[in-house]
Amino acid sequence: MHEENRRFTSDEVTAIVRRALEGRGGQDDVSYQDLEEIARQSGIARDALLLAIDAEEEVGEIERAQDEWKRQRKQKFFEHLRAYVIINSALALINLFTSGYPWVLWCALVWGISLAFDVSDAFYPKAAAVHRGAKRLLRKKNRQRRAEQAYGRH
Repeated sequence: MHEENRRFTSDEVTAIVRRALEGRGGQDDVSYQDLEEIARQSGIARDALLLAIDAEEEVGEIERAQDEWKRQRKQKFFEHLRAYVIINSALALINLFTSGYPWVLWCALVWGISLAFDVSDAFYPKAAAVHRGAKRLLRKKNRQRRAEQAYGRH
């Protein structure tokens, strides 16, 4: 079943190692020394390993920022939805007791159109918007980090 001469693609290696790590009973992390040993045994130069680690950290930071941006967009949508429901319910009560004409439907319709755009932005964002949003979050995070460092020094 296991052929010693078989060759694996990098995607297969990634998947196999990930599965093996997941099967270690919750311990799915690897020490730097272990990673360095794996690289050495695989014929990967230390400099190449260090470059790969740096690249992974940078990509990981961008991916985390993209996930955070998406989470924030969904949170804003639900805040907007909550306001929509509360305010339009109050307007419906006012309309019910003050007028025979259902003017509240116009308010709900116009605001509902805005809410529909929020649904699109929150649950089906364009890749370019996610990328821009993630970059903004990273710039903000870096500004905060620099400010904290500056205050920490004085």
